[in-house]
Amino acid sequence: MKPSLFKLEGCGNDFLLSQESLEATQIRKLCDRHFGVGADGLVVLTQKNGVWKWQFFNQDGSEARFCGNAARCVALWLSAVKGEKNPRWSDRWGHAFEGREVEGQQWQVHWGLEDHWDLEDIAPAYRKSLEHLGHDFEQVVWVQAGVPHVVLMSHQELPSFEQRQAIVALFRPHGPEGSNVTFASRKSFQAVSFERGVEAETLACGSGAAAASLAYFEIHRRWPEWSFPGGPLRIVEDLGRMWLQGPARIVFEAKIP
Repeated sequence: MKPSLFKLEGCGNDFLLSQESLEATQIRKLCDRHFGVGADGLVVLTQKNGVWKWQFFNQDGSEARFCGNAARCVALWLSAVKGEKNPRWSDRWGHAFEGREVEGQQWQVHWGLEDHWDLEDIAPAYRKSLEHLGHDFEQVVWVQAGVPHVVLMSHQELPSFEQRQAIVALFRPHGPEGSNVTFASRKSFQAVSFERGVEAETLACGSGAAAASLAYFEIHRRWPEWSFPGGPLRIVEDLGRMWLQGPARIVFEAKIP
C-alpha cells in the first residue's frame, strides 16, 4: 500500500505530512510547486511505543529544528486524524511540544519558548548599511525563537518588496547558521518573513511571529497580534507559558506515488 501524504496549511504557510521517512531528493520533488505537490516544508511524523516524534524539513530538503506553523498543523493532524485529545510530541533533540484547539480552526502550540528565548541588539553593527538602504528601524535584533530570526521593527509601514529584498541580502547570512529575516510594523502590526530553506518570503511564519512578538514585548510589555499576508498570528501567555496561536486546516490527503 502506498503511504499517505497530507497537505496542511497554517495562515497560508503550507506543509506536507508523511508518516514515512523520505530522502532529501524526494522532499525537494514533493515540495516543488511546479513538478510536485508544492509546500514550504515537509513534516515526518512517526510513533514508537505510543510516543509521537517529528522531524521538519525545509522546502530544499534541509532539516530545521523548528517551525511554528508546522507545529500547529501537527497538533491539528494528531487531533483530527489520530483522535489525540491532548496532542503531544517531541523531536530528536528531546524538546517537547503540546498543542490545543482554542476555537474554530484556531490552534495553539507550546514548545517551551519562555525557557529558551534569546534576544540580542545588533543594530550598531548594521547602522551604516541600513542608512545607505534608506529605511529607519527602531529595533534591529537577533532573536532565537526555536530558529534564529533577525527582526527589523519599524514605527512606519513595512518597507517595499524591493527594499526588503536588499535588506534580506544583508541579514540572511547573520549568525553561525544564517538567519530568517522578519519585518514588523508597530504602526499597522503587519509582518512578513523571509525564510531560510525556502529562500523566499512565505505567507506566514510562526517562529517569525514569535520573534517579532518577543522584540515588541521587550519595549512595550504586551503581546501584539501580527497580520501576515496569509492571516493573523500571535503569542498568548497562559500561566507563564507562551503559546503560538493562529488558524490551521487540513487541505487534502493523497498517496505518495
